[in-house]
Amino acid sequence: ENYLHNEWQEIGQPDTLLLAIPLNIKRSRLIAEITQILSNSISNKPMQAKAKYQLLQKKTHLQTLKIGIKTLWLRALRPKSELWRIGAEAEVSKTYSNEVDSKAIKKTILTSQARQTLTIVTSRALLNATMVAENAARGIFPSNTKHPYAVKFNADEFHQVLAKQTAWAKQEKAKYR
Repeated sequence: ENYLHNEWQEIGQPDTLLLAIPLNIKRSRLIAEITQILSNSISNKPMQAKAKYQLLQKKTHLQTLKIGIKTLWLRALRPKSELWRIGAEAEVSKTYSNEVDSKAIKKTILTSQARQTLTIVTSRALLNATMVAENAARGIFPSNTKHPYAVKFNADEFHQVLAKQTAWAKQEKAKYR
C-alpha cells in the first residue's frame, strides 16, 4: 500500500502488474506460474520512440553547415557589406579567404581574382544556408533543396532576431552570476 501511494507515483506510474499469491502453493509451481504470467504480460522490446521530424540521410558535412550559419550571421550583421568581405571573414574558401583582407580599405589588382571568386562562393554559401534554414523550418533537415515557396532571406529582420536573442541570453546569464 505504501508503494502504491508513494514510490509508484514518484517514479511516474509505470506499467505495473499486481499479483495475489496463494500461500498454500508449492514454490516450484509458484515460480513457474509467475514466470508464465510475466512472459505473457511484459513485452521484451521497448517501444522505439519516433521523432516528430526525422533527420534525412544526406551527406551534409557539419563544416558546411557551420560556414553557412556563420555566413548568414555575418550578412545579418553587415547587410551592406560586399560578399567577398563576408566570405573572407566566414572562411568560405580555404584557398581564397586567406588571400584577401576582409578589413582592407583599398582593393588591389593582385586580389581581384580572389575577391571575384570569393563573391561567387559566398553567394552560393548564402543561398545554400538559406535553403537549409528554410527546409529545417519545414521539418526537413539537412536539405538544401530549393523550395518553391521559400521565404526570401531578410538580413535586417534576421539581425533584429539575433539582437533580441543575444539580449535575452545576456539577461538570463546575469541572473545566475
